[in-house]
Amino acid sequence: MSSSVFTFGIFIFFILFPPQVSSVTFMQSGPQIAEENDEVQITCSHDDSTLPVMLWYQQRRDSPALTLIGFGYAQSSQNYEGQFKDQFTLTRESMMKGALSINRANVSHSAVYFCAANQAKSVTFEVSQPRTVTETTRVEIKCSHDNDNLNMMLWYQQSQSGSMNLIGYSYVSIVPNYEKEMEAQFEIISENLRRGALIIRSANLSDSAVYFCAASTR
Repeated sequence: MSSSVFTFGIFIFFILFPPQVSSVTFMQSGPQIAEENDEVQITCSHDDSTLPVMLWYQQRRDSPALTLIGFGYAQSSQNYEGQFKDQFTLTRESMMKGALSINRANVSHSAVYFCAANQAKSVTFEVSQPRTVTETTRVEIKCSHDNDNLNMMLWYQQSQSGSMNLIGYSYVSIVPNYEKEMEAQFEIISENLRRGALIIRSANLSDSAVYFCAASTR
């Protein structure tokens, strides 16, 4: 009997929360269809005035990787990654509202765009690479970062439909907290403040997804 094979990947979409803030609500533009050379604007807003940095990421259809386009503070110059400077324009209406504009759309811009909010762009993450596994395999996805002030690690699953769901979160030396529907499928491990892992106990087709880790100071 042949074995089923599934593909897994892990990439980062992170929001660093200030102490005693339990959640940030984001509102972002829906999908858009544009003609070639059109200017396309994607808006984003959130409800936490303590997060001054807005970051924008691109996820292309041919890769699950999230690539940083740029970031900036309100009422200051925006910062771009080199290859994106001529293709995109970042604007800020206020501390909690901003937009990403594609200057002249072409087929290479067909992608999913993410916005994120942060207190500072100074945390570096290291994560596992995409992999292909057989059915019932135990899969370990590792994640680490370089900021000792972030004592909470969260894990998310992005299904093929594009929706992102919280799996659970953990602190060092404390039993992890799981979403009820995820607890039987996954195990969360915290090695120390900076290092953790997500375990898929027995892989099956429903687990084929992109997995994200995030860090917080909750």
